[in-house]
Amino acid sequence: MAAKLPAVVILCFAFSYGNASTTVIGTANTWGNMRVDGYLVQGNATLFDGSVIETSDVRADVRLGKDVKIQVSTDTRGTMYRDHVFLERGTIEWAPSISFLLETNRLHITPSEPNSLGIASSSASDVVEVEALKGGFLVTNDHGVPLAGLHRGNVLSF
Repeated sequence: MAAKLPAVVILCFAFSYGNASTTVIGTANTWGNMRVDGYLVQGNATLFDGSVIETSDVRADVRLGKDVKIQVSTDTRGTMYRDHVFLERGTIEWAPSISFLLETNRLHITPSEPNSLGIASSSASDVVEVEALKGGFLVTNDHGVPLAGLHRGNVLSF
């Protein structure tokens, strides 16, 4: 009986590990305090698919995988996913991979060129502003209907 106990314990751990629904998607770094999933964090945090980041008086640098860099500005709240970010309020600057989506106020913003760099902000009055710093972006509504294409130097409000 005692010989079977380690095998049962290993099997239980393997089963619970296989059912874990939390997947690490990246990291967030700041020089002060931020909130991640409601918890006050100082310095660095591991992000999981669906992690919520909130900043107050400091910025945070987010790295998702190898291809996406996001700078979360002060007084910003967003939810991070492996393939997109949902911006609830505030401003982010992001250098996405070609397939990475930013969603805010029922708008979808995707890069239309490789190595694009953009800024998106969503205000309390539901105004969304998008700026292409490098490359280009396509803005669609939540049904996929194209609304605008932005190229380097363009700024549009929705």
